[in-house]
Amino acid sequence: MINLRMKQETIYKGNDWWQWAIWLDGSKDELDKVSRVVYTLHPTFPIPVQCIDNRKNNFRLDSSGWGEFEIFIKIVYKDGQVRKRRHWLKLEYHEPAKRRDVMQKEESDVDSAKKTVLFLSSTVSDANTAGILRRILSKHNIRVTSPDEVPLDMPMRNSIERMINDADMAVFVISGRPSLWMNHEIELTLAKKGRPVVPVLIGEGSELPPILKEFQAVKVKDISELESVAEQIIKKSLPVK
Repeated sequence: MINLRMKQETIYKGNDWWQWAIWLDGSKDELDKVSRVVYTLHPTFPIPVQCIDNRKNNFRLDSSGWGEFEIFIKIVYKDGQVRKRRHWLKLEYHEPAKRRDVMQKEESDVDSAKKTVLFLSSTVSDANTAGILRRILSKHNIRVTSPDEVPLDMPMRNSIERMINDADMAVFVISGRPSLWMNHEIELTLAKKGRPVVPVLIGEGSELPPILKEFQAVKVKDISELESVAEQIIKKSLPVK
């Protein structure tokens, strides 16, 4: 059972839109023990909870969209056992070879110094926005880490603490009240003094949590502003001369 894993496929259709699929991968014997797989998608999907019981295609779910997000998976076995997984749906542009060569040259012109490591946190409801921001920042010589990268067989709390300790700065995407996990992540971040911390407030009604009141927030009304937000974050990551 522990060898079952999630796989995905994405096809870029243009205009920031992808067709994608996710399925369960493993040996025939292991897959034959599975009764169904329940996928919980981002709440913005018309039907966010999808139950797939088709063993022939490895419980594959096909869908489409424009943003990255975390998928929560429940694997239900024929004997009644349940195993939980989570998977970050990654959407990548598949550039033609010529464009890829240009991008590689541009990247080689960037300062080859160690990449800034940025810890990015959000609640589930803001995962889509955080995923877009993550993709933008990753194009600017910044290595983004986040809680969804924690392997399922590793202790969540210890793994996140290591991520935060290794990060050069932290960004918290907030549209409502921070979750208990996010509050814990903020506390761990503030325990290490001297690092840039950038709260990103989504929507006009969002407010800065008291624990972050000493930091200047970046406010976002629409996802079209995320490019500008990324530029502000990058400026804050640069060392003061």
